[in-house]
Amino acid sequence: MPWKRMVCSLQLLLYAGLVTAGEPFDWLSRELVESSPVGDIEVLYNKKHSKILNRRIVEEGEEAITVLSTRIDSQSDTIYEVEYYAGPSVDPSFTIYKITAGKRKEIGGFGATRVIIPGNGHLYSSGHTNTVFDERRKYKLDGDKLVEIKQPYYYVGLKSTVRQEIKIYATQKLQNEVARLTPGAEIEVLLNDDKYYLIRTQFGLLGWYKLTDVQPAGLDHKSVIPGLYYKGD
Repeated sequence: MPWKRMVCSLQLLLYAGLVTAGEPFDWLSRELVESSPVGDIEVLYNKKHSKILNRRIVEEGEEAITVLSTRIDSQSDTIYEVEYYAGPSVDPSFTIYKITAGKRKEIGGFGATRVIIPGNGHLYSSGHTNTVFDERRKYKLDGDKLVEIKQPYYYVGLKSTVRQEIKIYATQKLQNEVARLTPGAEIEVLLNDDKYYLIRTQFGLLGWYKLTDVQPAGLDHKSVIPGLYYKGD
């Protein structure tokens, strides 16, 4: 049937890299809060259930921005405010407040450069800030608390090289060597579990590597795997 041929053709184009699938949450509106040294700070939101505020607050010499009010769950009448704080040394973070009778109650917060609020009862965050890589997280409401939903691993998705010889292993106990990678070897860092990273070699072998020496942002050029470094204080 014609529609089957169209689907097959689209799949072939996607595999060939000639067209790309839509970005997640590309149907949401975007509010650029500011441009910072760690990238654009933005909030993606459902305009049907949100109101842009951009209200600046100064307390004890520190400035924050209440970006918008919104419904985290579009099926609920509860309103929340999303507040952005740049931090004393470029440490972007967001705090979520529940609004009841005009009063604000903090329910949680996190470091991030991007917050996504689609209105489905969840929040999503991303950004390489106070982390070793760009951590994508998901949160849910638990009463008056914002709780992160536990993932089996964090996705890294970093293509890089190694600056010095490393070994990857079949287990996180660093047992059963899978491969020994020499300086300059191309790799892809797939997953993270605390200090352990699942690495794919250029040939396609998989193994765990323990990153024990994390360089700060200013010394990221010394990182064993470029792109894995601590961006924060």
